[in-house]
Amino acid sequence: MRVSESRNERIGSWLDELVFLSAEGLPSARFYRAQSILFSVLHAVVPDLTLIQHGERVAQRGGAHSGNAGVRMHLPYRTEARLVAELLRDDLRRRRTLDELARTVHLSPSQLNRVFVQAFGRPPIAYLTMLRVERMALLLRTTDLTVSAIAAEVGWGSADFAARQFRRSQGVSPTRYRAGLDLPALGDTPD
Repeated sequence: MRVSESRNERIGSWLDELVFLSAEGLPSARFYRAQSILFSVLHAVVPDLTLIQHGERVAQRGGAHSGNAGVRMHLPYRTEARLVAELLRDDLRRRRTLDELARTVHLSPSQLNRVFVQAFGRPPIAYLTMLRVERMALLLRTTDLTVSAIAAEVGWGSADFAARQFRRSQGVSPTRYRAGLDLPALGDTPD
């Protein structure tokens, strides 16, 4: 499996945090964050996997309606989906609409939505929200910026809106998320 350098860096930071969270066991206070990180890693890696049966590569086919009920096989990315994902990743601050993204890749909004969901499992705007939340989590872990400053950094004008989106995705508020990073590991005693 080959992973791009930018994706490799993102996966690496997630894995580092997952190791940090689970180094001394996984207390219930950190379970949901660890689960979220694991799902993010899997979401980033699964589209690049190729099925191998009896020593031969097998093209991944089908979708939700292909006879394998409950199993979502990833189709190869269409160029349009990859381009839109790159546009979203490259400039999180920019406000984008589905119509604008669709015009950029010469598809109708509904066609882009369908193609993007097939490739990434969610619509483009939900994908952008996921990217912004991931960036917020990174900035909360690595900086002392306020939630308002981080919200502006990732493209959300309102700290309240950013906090709601973060909580919806991560299960905790940005403030509690940052405070949770400072939780002592199991067995540690305060000085």
